[in-house]
Amino acid sequence: MDATTLRDAVHTFFPETLIKAAIKRLGVQMRDRKRDLSCLLAALVMTAGSDDSGRQADVFEAYLEEADQKVVRGAFYAWFTDALAALMKELLAHAMETVWEQPPLLTGRLAKVGVKDWIVVDSETVTLPDELADIFPATSTAAGLKVHKYISLGRNNVVDIEITPARDHDAPVLRLDERWRGMGLIVDLGYVSLDLIRECQRLNILLVIRLKNGWKPRMLRTVDELGELLDIDGEPVLDNLLDMASGDYDGSSFDFDVAFGQGKRRVTARLVGVPGPSNYHWCITLLPRDAATPELVQLLYRARWEIELDNKRDKGAARLDQIGARKESSTLILVYAFTAAHPGPPSGGLSGTRVAAPRGSG
Repeated sequence: MDATTLRDAVHTFFPETLIKAAIKRLGVQMRDRKRDLSCLLAALVMTAGSDDSGRQADVFEAYLEEADQKVVRGAFYAWFTDALAALMKELLAHAMETVWEQPPLLTGRLAKVGVKDWIVVDSETVTLPDELADIFPATSTAAGLKVHKYISLGRNNVVDIEITPARDHDAPVLRLDERWRGMGLIVDLGYVSLDLIRECQRLNILLVIRLKNGWKPRMLRTVDELGELLDIDGEPVLDNLLDMASGDYDGSSFDFDVAFGQGKRRVTARLVGVPGPSNYHWCITLLPRDAATPELVQLLYRARWEIELDNKRDKGAARLDQIGARKESSTLILVYAFTAAHPGPPSGGLSGTRVAAPRGSG
């Protein structure tokens, strides 16, 4: 996407009437008549994908090219306030809601199991200057934040994000509601819990996740070599599954009904194992057997690679990790602007198609 196309897209999906209404509601503009917020928004979004992504100096230069009235550098930096951060967050939410309302298009293997859409959830960590350690504490560095990203494979777009301190756990971020009913969900291990499986069952969300290290499922039923589901006497613990060598079972796949947890925390699910180059790959899923073989479950899980590629491009090509802001408001503004700028995942993955829709985050 060239600069002209991106500029036109910004003004199309963030029309002047929308910006003015948000400005009035949030009290962003006040009496500062020299500030053209429409041009500032365009400068923020267009600069986010440059070689110096996240640096306010680049946004300043872009704004001078956009706006009729000029401003000195110090006054420009003073515009990066909590009110402007709130405006950027609201406009980004509007854009993502617009994309969520677009009809999803699933083809190929992604369409075989009858879900309304596949949502992939993962996070990427952004290192920040040490001055922000109290606001965005991290683990491996002093300061950092996580961008939790929700990608719709049927829309080929981000449909939601959430920003948390890098030190925070991922699992509490993923909150499901009725809008997710009938969806397919693929998540990274950081979001996995028994509560997640239980909530997906309640909402009829067809979950696909990897077997988590340390989890010890108890086998309830197994599919035999003839494809029949057999009950197991007792509930034997399936231990060390992640260490199973592929060559030990002549390349056979496994398909079990299993239980996790005890008492009120107990949940049941399907566990499938498919041989990899050296060890078996194990996935927990709520996909029914008549809709997905173990091999198809594994292929669907690989669709999570779409978000991995998107995260790699964020830092490798668009340089999301070059945010040098020293204030919370400036940091959030630059992250929201970046998310509003970059296009969808780089490939159609298992769907074999790309959906031409406005970026949920831009």
